[in-house]
Amino acid sequence: MSPVLELGSGVALPLLLASTLDNPPSIITLSDYPDESIIGNLLKNLSTNKALIQTGCELHILGYAWGTDVDPLLSHLPTGSSGYDILILSDLLHFDSSHQDILSTIARTLAHEPEACVYLAAGLYTREPVRESFLKSGEEIGLQWTPMPNDGIWRGQQDIRSDGMLWSQEDLDARKGNVVAWIGRWKSTQ
Repeated sequence: MSPVLELGSGVALPLLLASTLDNPPSIITLSDYPDESIIGNLLKNLSTNKALIQTGCELHILGYAWGTDVDPLLSHLPTGSSGYDILILSDLLHFDSSHQDILSTIARTLAHEPEACVYLAAGLYTREPVRESFLKSGEEIGLQWTPMPNDGIWRGQQDIRSDGMLWSQEDLDARKGNVVAWIGRWKSTQ
């Protein structure tokens, strides 16, 4: 599977799970703001789950401030690579003063290849004008966004608990229904 970069990894759940798949990404780079406690939490999560990571999956953690030099992010890619095939951005759009820095990072790290894409998700608590502003700015750098369908129905099979309490189907549906997402690709490669 293709190399993946996550900007604003938080606790890194999506890509830690991806690293356990039978066919995991070849390279996973987790990045978040270069703060000792944030990166320390990522390192702890990696350490806790290290035994579950599949052979052949390289996992890297970097402190990274959006809009700065991307060479540290690209340094883990194979020689000659033009960037990451997949970028994951989840719950970053509410940082509206950082939109240009996020887009600058996307422009310099997403491979200019037909299969390369950005998975972008935002909670509905991020106001629609803020979301739309980001999408429009993304179009201005050459991205085309396709909305991802969300019928608001949770289809997971495992019980979900918080503080020992089992979440109801209604609660899970409400949680899922409060997310919007898009796939972004370079216009010239579609």
